[in-house]
Amino acid sequence: AAGFDSTNSRFWVFGGHDSTGSNRNDLHYYDVQANEWVEVSPGGTGGTVSPGGTAPGARNEHSGAWDSTNKRFWVFGGSVSGTGRSNDLHYYDLQAHTWVQVSPDGDAPAA
Repeated sequence: AAGFDSTNSRFWVFGGHDSTGSNRNDLHYYDVQANEWVEVSPGGTGGTVSPGGTAPGARNEHSGAWDSTNKRFWVFGGSVSGTGRSNDLHYYDLQAHTWVQVSPDGDAPAA
């Protein structure tokens, strides 16, 4: 999943397959102005930012979007490691530096 934050010139990327074919649940952004990748990960050591909350499970074939009004990166569904297809909904709040799982009313779309 990916989305572009035009206010801060950052390209956000979450999860997917790595070179071994394993699903990932890591969050990175590419800072266009600095021309560098930054990992947003637990611990926040080195060139990383430390988020709160629980990141969505490792997955691929998911969707993502950037919400410029609320400064949130949204992640929906996909194929989640160990559980199969999922239609869960999460967002990363850039201002609070935390992950939030959303539990909306109604029937979620199929993933």
